[in-house]
Amino acid sequence: MKKKFRNVFSGFSIKIIILLIVFLAVIGLYFIFNKDETTVNTSKMGDASLPVVYMTYEGARLNEIHGNTETMDETAMRDTITPLTDSYEINMEIDTYGSQVKEISYEIVSLDGSNLVQSNKIKDWNEAEETIKATISVDEMVAHNTEYMLVINVVTDSQAAVNYYTRILNEDDSYVSRQINFVHQFSDLTLDKARSEELINYLEPDTQENDNSNFGLVTMHSNYHQVSWGSMAPEQVTEPVLSIKEMFGSIGCFQLKYVVRSGDQYYSVVEYFRVNIGNDKAYLLDYERRADEIFYPSSVNVSKKEINLGINSDLITEYTSDDGGVYVGFVNSGTLWSMNTDTNTIIPVFSFRGEDQSSIRENFDQYDIKIIRVEDSGNICFMVYGYMNRGPHEGLTGIAVYNYYAESNTIEEKTFIASDRPYQMIKNLMGKLTYLNGNNLLYILLNDSLYSIDLTGEEYVQVAIGLTEGNYAVSYDGSKIAWHADGSVNNSKEIQVLDLETAQTQTVYAPENSYIRALGFLGEGFVYGIGSMGDFVPQTNGAGTLYLNELKVVDASGNETLTKKDDGTYYTWSENEYNRISLGRAVKTGDAFTPSSDYAIYDTTRAEEKKTEVSVLADSVRKNELVMSFKTAVIKAGDVNVAAAGEFAFRNPAGLKLEDLVNISDRYIVYGKGELKGVYTNPSNAVNAADAQLGVVTSSGQQYFWIRGIAKKSADVSNINTQNVLEALNDNSGKGILSLKGCTLNQMLYFVSTGHIITARTGEGVYIISGYDAYNVRIIQVESGATSEMPIAGADAYFAASGNDYTLIKQ
Repeated sequence: MKKKFRNVFSGFSIKIIILLIVFLAVIGLYFIFNKDETTVNTSKMGDASLPVVYMTYEGARLNEIHGNTETMDETAMRDTITPLTDSYEINMEIDTYGSQVKEISYEIVSLDGSNLVQSNKIKDWNEAEETIKATISVDEMVAHNTEYMLVINVVTDSQAAVNYYTRILNEDDSYVSRQINFVHQFSDLTLDKARSEELINYLEPDTQENDNSNFGLVTMHSNYHQVSWGSMAPEQVTEPVLSIKEMFGSIGCFQLKYVVRSGDQYYSVVEYFRVNIGNDKAYLLDYERRADEIFYPSSVNVSKKEINLGINSDLITEYTSDDGGVYVGFVNSGTLWSMNTDTNTIIPVFSFRGEDQSSIRENFDQYDIKIIRVEDSGNICFMVYGYMNRGPHEGLTGIAVYNYYAESNTIEEKTFIASDRPYQMIKNLMGKLTYLNGNNLLYILLNDSLYSIDLTGEEYVQVAIGLTEGNYAVSYDGSKIAWHADGSVNNSKEIQVLDLETAQTQTVYAPENSYIRALGFLGEGFVYGIGSMGDFVPQTNGAGTLYLNELKVVDASGNETLTKKDDGTYYTWSENEYNRISLGRAVKTGDAFTPSSDYAIYDTTRAEEKKTEVSVLADSVRKNELVMSFKTAVIKAGDVNVAAAGEFAFRNPAGLKLEDLVNISDRYIVYGKGELKGVYTNPSNAVNAADAQLGVVTSSGQQYFWIRGIAKKSADVSNINTQNVLEALNDNSGKGILSLKGCTLNQMLYFVSTGHIITARTGEGVYIISGYDAYNVRIIQVESGATSEMPIAGADAYFAASGNDYTLIKQ
């Protein structure tokens, strides 16, 4: 009996042991492959699958809208605006690309997202040849001349919810049809050489504004020959996609996107128009065309010592090489390329683009690529941020970090951080620093703050704040950063220096009665300048310049390795370059500073010249083109191998959201030329930036703050109580006022035209700008209550002499 029991137990034990081993093996494998608490999937990047939505107006398509598979922040979704028809309807078409649409619903909300105005399901729609046509009937209680956000929700057989966003507007007097007709006619003329002279009627050629040397960037200040592509004779290969960007009655802003071909080269083209309809005639207020060659390597654009990247709107490109110059990574038209100069092999490492140049979804350009580093092995660490056109993150917006392994030709995704804000917002929040160290710590500059993100545990730390332009310096390779600890550009007493690879820190202090400024890095050395407190020269806009009379270089241990001080010589701006720091110099005579010749400090640990450089080369037909040059002949002409991209190892989105890091409340957002141009904490800076772009400023809740060019011809502010104004100005809390110091009188008249109280402080007291007409401004002296008029030009000069010290009184 005992023996029988022992035999049964023995057999049972073996089974248990085997099951236990299998269980532990599975658990072990789970933790090996899931140590980052994310799932890794290896595959080729899949094709785009989401439907694309278009609004239609008078039978024509406009406002191409790509879907988001997560709910976005409505206050940031400001790309397009759609006019309502006279019958309070919005017509749309959905290209399904074979997806089965099961349900379509919509919401109309206030721009700040706080008020739901209308919501419903669309029960009837027509579908033919993979295109759905549907109509939304808008409640007539929707206010006239008020913008709302329309959110369209589409449910498909593969997606539970895909959201599409556009603003909508019901204008009392719509000029949209005539504006759209003008935009198409003008664009057609640019491609019709026989009629191109008609463009002369609308252009304002000015060689100081545009020298007509680059087909990549053409403006209304270019000549008609340049606007009509010279002798390139391109032909359109895709239908132009029209987007309405702004609607201000007779003034409208529009964008056209399409692809053209000239010879064997393809170019992506974006045209921007600001149009005014007056007296039954169209006036072109602003025009800009950007064209970028879609690079594909061939014997035509690759020679022994260079790669011709072709026409480029900015005449710059993202590129980095390893220390030996064997491997070069560069970005062109949304594709990251890797070149091995030893084997003459070029690989498209990452791109959402496919072979079809006309693909609407794959060619959607709302993303960008940043190279973090290229290693001697050919491995590339890089980041993709913005809208994900295809692949497992299709329809999401965010930041992805990848490692490309040259030997296996594979890509591993290190992390994906999703965001509920669009590409242009992320782009403008990104700073000049992104670095991934050997401990899987990602350092990234976002919204003027430096963050350290642990890619293993997906936790983050805010390392530093207040890193605005001029307040920090980054080494050429991105591995070191220094910043002013008190957040002051010109009045700093302390600098923090951080090695991002080792996490080693040091602090540099200013001597007594002096300020210090971070200038850059030379190899392992940190360079900073010292300036006397008395050598700070303020400017009328509240900024100023600190003239530095001493330069110092310290090593990682804080030991001084170089000190430079010359009597009478001062230093101003600085630029950290490949093997040197360039500095502006000035000479002091009495109390005045006069600019002098530039100066440079060289890094003796680096080669005198970079192995790879980018420059501009003039072509007789295509004019300026971007060229990547190699110092030695490394490529055999006509013998370039174009290899295919390898597989990806994707991860599920991290638990961390970009919004956990970034807060843009109380910010001022500038839009111009059809794009988001900047996010500002200072309203004066925002207004000046929008003015330069002929654009607008909105609050973080999408309410208009300032608009260029639509102020009334005359206006008066009623019910002004000078005592209340004086109390608001003298309230130390500052809650009732907003400083607009550094703006101009012309800019202030917009606020007056919208009924706001604007004051201007001078040496003779504070004045309220109570009204204006075409010639004069009306002002009230706050202390005495005396009223008077001044010519606009005279008032502008008078207030400018006192520093343009304007204030908006909140009501």
